[in-house]
Amino acid sequence: MIIRLILLLIFSSLCVHEDTRASDDQAFINSQKHRHGAATAYQNGDREKALELLILADKIRPNNPAVMGNILFISLETGATKTAKAIAEKYATLGMIPPQRLLTQLYDGIPETDRRAFEKAYTAINAQIGTAEIEYAVPDSLKLIEGIAYHPNNQTFYVSSVVSKGIYKIENDQVSPLIEGDEHQYGSFFGLDIDPENTFLYATFATIDHTPNMNGKPKRTGVLKIDIDSEKIIQTWTLNDSANSQVADLVITNNGQIFLSNSQGKAVYEIKGDQLVKRFKHSGFMSPQGLAKTNDGNLILADYGRGLWHLDTSTQNITLIETSENLSLIGLDGLKASSNRLVATQNGIQPARVIEIELDTNSKKVVSSTIIAKNLAAFDEPTLFDIHNNTVFMIANSQWPKYQKGGILKDKQVQKPTYILKMKLK
Repeated sequence: MIIRLILLLIFSSLCVHEDTRASDDQAFINSQKHRHGAATAYQNGDREKALELLILADKIRPNNPAVMGNILFISLETGATKTAKAIAEKYATLGMIPPQRLLTQLYDGIPETDRRAFEKAYTAINAQIGTAEIEYAVPDSLKLIEGIAYHPNNQTFYVSSVVSKGIYKIENDQVSPLIEGDEHQYGSFFGLDIDPENTFLYATFATIDHTPNMNGKPKRTGVLKIDIDSEKIIQTWTLNDSANSQVADLVITNNGQIFLSNSQGKAVYEIKGDQLVKRFKHSGFMSPQGLAKTNDGNLILADYGRGLWHLDTSTQNITLIETSENLSLIGLDGLKASSNRLVATQNGIQPARVIEIELDTNSKKVVSSTIIAKNLAAFDEPTLFDIHNNTVFMIANSQWPKYQKGGILKDKQVQKPTYILKMKLK
């Protein structure tokens, strides 16, 4: 699930980083201090001080879209045109476009020649990359579809819904409920995965702001195990601290280990018997999302606010994966391993995209990153996906931006069919 900065002056809270590299540790701490100080300065009416601190934060930890957006916003507000243009150029260098409201302010606040240059650059960035086929259109009666799993034996899809609060089976172009909306107390459903023997479907659940009709009901989050043949719930694991947690996504390894990300609790758990056991807890985690397995049995975690983490399942070591200076991995959501690469949806920047990431032999550094899908006709906010036989099946237009608290559509917004896209990897 995407975390949005609806107001660009929402700053992340100060937190401590425990990365194995001391320089990253101190950089994160200092950057967060500057961001926190900038928020305080802005609230006290000192725009210039806020801008100064944000620029320092950007120098320490560059390529963060939230920091860049805040710099652009305040520089335009204070008439710091040179700074605004520099950040606008940085967006272009990173292959990103500022949010529309800031883009309008930018164009209104710079000379005509500069405006035309940025329009040309951003138009090129907005160009479509890749192609995909529409495999299925989920009816608009099923709202805010988030997750997907594919059963290769019978060519069946399973999709999860946040607002309709169900899990649905798509077989022979027909949709039927596996778990129906208000017939349960699980809340909304998110990540889905099927075990290597194609016997059981696992589904994460949680109650969040977008979950309808849950007032007064206990908040729960965890994972279900569903027998695919009988379509019965076999087992439920629930976190004890559900009030401060949201189990978001999961991965099942080839040897049957099951790991879960807790986006609010900022941790990764493993299913051990009847328990959810915390395996990785890190104060540097901001919003854990997708998980992928490496060939050597370790894990890669997509963190919406930080990028990628390497999780060593033997030593419990946690390492922030290095990236190049012209790459931002902020806003990663879904994550899967395919052959010797990672595939990820990146919906926390504009335009949203699907990328392939190659890591070094130790899985500690990004060697290359390639956009394989961007600005496809069906995209609004792509979320989770599954991969089978080198083919991606993806939720292309979850429609998160259309919804507000309680699962209510925003004014003038309409739920449309949700498209499952099919895309062949090279």
